[in-house]
Amino acid sequence: RTWGVVQLSFSASAILQSVMMREVEVDAAVFTFARCALSSVILFAMAATSSSGVVLPRAEDVGMLLLAGICGMYFGQLYLLLALKHVSVLNYAVISALQPVSTMLVGHMASIELIDVGSRAGQLKLLGVLLAVCGGAVIVGNQAGGSGTVSAPGDVVLGNLFAILFMLGAGCYPLLQKQLLLSGRLNQANITAWGMASGTAVIGLTLPVRFSDSFDISNSAFFTFAVMLVLFYMALVASALSYTMITWALDNSSPVFVITFSPLQLVMTASFAAVFMGDEVKVAELLGMVSVCVGLWMLAASRAF
Repeated sequence: RTWGVVQLSFSASAILQSVMMREVEVDAAVFTFARCALSSVILFAMAATSSSGVVLPRAEDVGMLLLAGICGMYFGQLYLLLALKHVSVLNYAVISALQPVSTMLVGHMASIELIDVGSRAGQLKLLGVLLAVCGGAVIVGNQAGGSGTVSAPGDVVLGNLFAILFMLGAGCYPLLQKQLLLSGRLNQANITAWGMASGTAVIGLTLPVRFSDSFDISNSAFFTFAVMLVLFYMALVASALSYTMITWALDNSSPVFVITFSPLQLVMTASFAAVFMGDEVKVAELLGMVSVCVGLWMLAASRAF
């Protein structure tokens, strides 16, 4: 249920961000930095009310927190916005649903969650990976080559590249969070807050490089009421509360099992996009969605063996 609520908030945020990036001239880096900065304030306020209060991370945790910030916020939020500027919400949702694949493979290579190919569980995991990857390839190929594509081919390729980098970063984030939780040196609230803060710092360091001297934020659409409303929702619900629930879920289960429920976002996002944005869902995309969902179900079923 917790992951379902998280995916619902992510689905709504994907729709809002897609409309904002296509209809309003708001820079992705500026918006993501503001979102993460506001989320950090909220998360530190939540950490301050916890039993241990705000705790400074130890030196051995700084590197892991920095990596969590890079994966979860820099790739997981900034690259999401960059992807939505070039591809449809459904295209993003399908690639996002492949997060369990990257989580499982990286977890195996890092010896966090090993795959035993000789067991029934390991075989189900590998078959699930194959089905998920094939399903995602069908959707992406149909999006890039179909006659209904609204973006130029070059934009679709670039958008999918951003989406894949987002998927890899977001897939590694739960593994890093789980390792921090297992260390026992920081509680859930502090891990989430410091991870968000480190991601904010990394994104902030890119802003001077991104903009020229002629850039003037006061002349952009950033300070409009609509953008501020979306920013507040993203910071409070899609970042602070959702990432807090993710950390709680990771503290009670494994990263692969938690992230396997990402197809919920695929279904919700596709439904929202069809109802509110008029996106057409083609037969090939439906088949790809089914393949992704079956593959990810197999990943979850492998835990029963």
